[in-house]
Amino acid sequence: MKFNKTYTIDNWSNWNDCIFNALNDFFETYHFMPIILTANKHTFSQIDFMVNIIPGAKENVYGYNDLTGQIVYATEAEEVELANFKCENCEVEFCYDYELKDKTFSLIYDSEKEFEDDCEEWNPTPEHEVIPA
Repeated sequence: MKFNKTYTIDNWSNWNDCIFNALNDFFETYHFMPIILTANKHTFSQIDFMVNIIPGAKENVYGYNDLTGQIVYATEAEEVELANFKCENCEVEFCYDYELKDKTFSLIYDSEKEFEDDCEEWNPTPEHEVIPA
């Protein structure tokens, strides 16, 4: 079983709420939470840009220490690139899809594939996460 739905980001500075609302809409539509969020490289670069320039936006961005596996939060001085989006009931991995237009992203649920298989198809983004404020 595979579900895919595409959404539009109306305002770059509101990208976080847009993704969060899209996750809820996806669940209401299909009764499954997506596992992958795809967008083109420009869309992801704009999201990363907004996280890096909006004061306080990095408060919920974190990565993992390679040696200990512990969570390490991003500092205001650190430039970050996001790899996924996590909320209370859902976590979606970011993958490139060069077919999508700017300011659009797709949410995908696929019961037949593991994420690693999907990333061969879409190319994973870098290694940081964000939790919605």
